[in-house]
Amino acid sequence: MNKKQVWNSKQKKLREILKSKYFDEAINLCLEQHAMVHSSEMSQINKTTLEDELWEEIDEATFRTVTNNKGRTVAYGLWHSTRIEDITLNILIANEKQIISTNNWLEKIGSNICDTGNAMSREEF
Repeated sequence: MNKKQVWNSKQKKLREILKSKYFDEAINLCLEQHAMVHSSEMSQINKTTLEDELWEEIDEATFRTVTNNKGRTVAYGLWHSTRIEDITLNILIANEKQIISTNNWLEKIGSNICDTGNAMSREEF
């Protein structure tokens, strides 16, 4: 099975578990899935993650310009998922300030966008 098939299989299993009495198993599976979308260094695991593979197989031009069928680049996808995680974990779970709102991050990265990018047009991606 390739990584996409494994991912989809685990997502299906996660949905089934969440509907059952196996909540602790669901939490563990959710954390495992979460680790796979970050670098192995960040996730502190000893296996190649989906993010590790992305960086091994992509050059900067592809990262910035190649789009999916919705017109979104890899750069946009990483921005979007990072912002969702920052918002969700810091505002909804930890009741803290978002990381992007600290230490002048918007200025440091040269962005005037601090949301998830959902409202962006194809031209803005």
